Amino acid sequence: MSDRENFVGKNTNEVAGASGTSGKGRSKPKPPGENNGGAGPGKDIVNQNAGKGSKKPGGGNGMPGAGKGGSGPGKKNSKAGLYFFIAVLIIYGIVMVFDMPLVMKAIGFFIRIIMQVAPVLALVFVLLFVVDLVIKPDKIIRYLGKDSGVVGWVVAVVGGIISSGPIYVWYPFLQDLREKGMRTGLAGTFLYNRAIKVPLMPLMIYYFGALFTAVLTVYMLVFSVLCGYIVEWFTDSE
Repeated sequence: MSDRENFVGKNTNEVAGASGTSGKGRSKPKPPGENNGGAGPGKDIVNQNAGKGSKKPGGGNGMPGAGKGGSGPGKKNSKAGLYFFIAVLIIYGIVMVFDMPLVMKAIGFFIRIIMQVAPVLALVFVLLFVVDLVIKPDKIIRYLGKDSGVVGWVVAVVGGIISSGPIYVWYPFLQDLREKGMRTGLAGTFLYNRAIKVPLMPLMIYYFGALFTAVLTVYMLVFSVLCGYIVEWFTDSE
């Protein structure tokens, strides 16, 4: 074999060997830790970042307000009443400087309102106490929850009709029931039916007639349920 043929064969073998070596390098698996799922430096960096996130106040996932130490919306809303009270006191103080008689007149009106609503307010607090003491949340869910069906709507309608006193004194009672599992729509239906007053029916019949009173009452009963559905659809879809 000539020298030229030897030289060409040698070069061909070297090229083939280099190609095989590079192919093995491409198919060689990466050592653990260089990619996902390993226990090497890559995963250590992820763990360090996760550890830093868990040290943030408010929760283990690094999100503010997600844990016990957070300052989420619940805690901010709990101070809204206090801020409102302070704002009212500041306004009263400013007005007192310029018009003291007007402030005294407002305070007298406030005292008269309190005296009027005090009996009903006391009744509401008694009901709250009885509900917390006697009625368990599972019973509230059964008769006023999502699966209460027709019974829940009937209870809401009748309860709104027979309730007495200013409507706002029933707000804490309804809120307490909602926290225990009451359906949102039933609270809206209850408040809607507050406009129907059986003791005032004879007076309405005297002024407007029996047909007018009957049509208006049926209209309120039907649309109170529709109102409950609408309120529930908007509030629960948030």
